[in-house]
Amino acid sequence: MSRIELPSSPDYGPHWKRWEGVREIVCNAYDAEKEHAAPAEITFADGRIKVLNRGCTLPLKALLLGASTKIGNEDTIGQWGEGLKLALLCLTRAGYPIKIRNGSEVWTPRFATSEKFNTKVLVVDVQKGREDQNRISVEVGNVTPEQWKELRRNVLWLDGRTVNHTDSVLKGEGIGEVLLNPSQRGRVYYRGVFVEHVSEYAHGYNFECAVEMDRDRRMIRTYDREWKIAKLWHGSTSKFRVIACDQVDDFRHGRVVAVQHHRVALVQRHHP
Repeated sequence: MSRIELPSSPDYGPHWKRWEGVREIVCNAYDAEKEHAAPAEITFADGRIKVLNRGCTLPLKALLLGASTKIGNEDTIGQWGEGLKLALLCLTRAGYPIKIRNGSEVWTPRFATSEKFNTKVLVVDVQKGREDQNRISVEVGNVTPEQWKELRRNVLWLDGRTVNHTDSVLKGEGIGEVLLNPSQRGRVYYRGVFVEHVSEYAHGYNFECAVEMDRDRRMIRTYDREWKIAKLWHGSTSKFRVIACDQVDDFRHGRVVAVQHHRVALVQRHHP
């Protein structure tokens, strides 16, 4: 068994917890499906979340901070080449054991004392010689049913679900969806993955287009978020406009002039 030493302190990124770690693993599975046509399967059983992509493997350089095929790719969620490494670090730190089955290898992250740095760092033990399979499987243990329920709430497309239910979603082509279910009030998603809660919004929003987001994926830039919401309402179907007139109060604070103008235009179409 070989050992790969990643020069990362266990204390790095203290604000990253269980959700951030699992989120990155799930987002990587989503991106692998888009990039490599490798269908993603995400399941929960016996206290373990299993994230599986059939049809691709990870190169060893994926363990390098900043190494990614997704930088500049607007079709993927990941952009920075940091997610997997930070996920391994924060989940290991929080006591969630991880096992990655990658081709004919098994990768297991842990903390160990580095002779070079004379302190604990993140290392990945690599076991070779397993049956070679064209797949990546990431298993996260010590997960409770309540935590799995939280993950399902935070990832709209998890376990085969879709956000595009006509009775609870209105779609704006090229932008995303308005989520009308009261349980989604104020919740903002990017490609189906929860980002933030905005208390003054009457509905939820899921952006499918590229957005300006902070590096930790905890917040979409306010101007970009509200401008895209305005475009979403403006570019919707006629059914969408009726809802806009009768139900929407997301923009009552008028923080963005463009939003106010779009809403007035929508009302005028139905009330000349």
